[in-house]
Amino acid sequence: MPDTLKAVIVLVSHDRCHLLERTLAFLAQGELPTEYARMLVVENGRQFGAERVVAVADPRLHAEYLFEPSSSKSRALNRALEELTDEFIVYLDDDVRVAPHTVRRYIDAAAEHAQGFYFGGPTGADYEQEPPEWLRKHLPASATGFSLGEAPRQVDRPCFLGFNWAAFANDISRVGGFPEHIGPGAPGGQTIGEESEVQRKLLATGMQGLYLPDAMVWHHVPKDRCTTGWVKKRCHTSGLVIGLQENDRSIASLVKAVSRMAVFLCLSVLLSPCWKPQWRWWPRFKLAYYSGLLRGRYRHVTPSSSLSTSDGPR
Repeated sequence: MPDTLKAVIVLVSHDRCHLLERTLAFLAQGELPTEYARMLVVENGRQFGAERVVAVADPRLHAEYLFEPSSSKSRALNRALEELTDEFIVYLDDDVRVAPHTVRRYIDAAAEHAQGFYFGGPTGADYEQEPPEWLRKHLPASATGFSLGEAPRQVDRPCFLGFNWAAFANDISRVGGFPEHIGPGAPGGQTIGEESEVQRKLLATGMQGLYLPDAMVWHHVPKDRCTTGWVKKRCHTSGLVIGLQENDRSIASLVKAVSRMAVFLCLSVLLSPCWKPQWRWWPRFKLAYYSGLLRGRYRHVTPSSSLSTSDGPR
């Protein structure tokens, strides 16, 4: 850790200026300790007006605007990293509601744990339209919430969500930054999980994650992310990610996956007339997952290859 702790908030914005204004307003109302230095807002892909939002933000935020023409969120995160050296970074998103003490809690933890740690906190969901309970069970953690309980604890797996975690800039740079073929807008096949890949690399260097139960944010979930069609696409993407990570191309794994696909295909046909949506859609979600799993296992994906998959919540 540097002799003098300097904290920076980093977030990426893409065509959501109204939500960005909301996020900056919540941050301005919260606690900003003396160690807080500035905020970097990186607009990526195209310029939709985030520069104007940053220009009129509360002066306490010391918000600075950067533009990254690439549509890759990971590339935008690396663009912010290029502006930093040894600062402590709190990663948020342009569509979150931040608890008043969250930034202070992260900074306090960084000051207390000088070396060998990165940090993350719990999340909740701000629904534009409340999903039915049966469908909520199939939504990812970014659309339902994430928690490891009410007490601080160390973690040895990559579990913190990309819109609520923190680490020192030099630690992230040391593991190569964010993988630009992974994440929303990336040209590769894995459109989720860029923060998990960085956390995995940090753990591989001997670092530990530290869960902070009172570093809370809520993620905005639009109504089009609470539909059966979107969940089906997300299940396919989740399967693809697992398949790419496992890359198990054995005959046994192929037979197992194909057998399960056959079972869920039969169930989807048999249950298609069912009046209960939770019964009708459950096998279709499973079928989409195993379809993605096979695609990930048996199609070699490089950073330059192009696969069409559905982006998860940014």
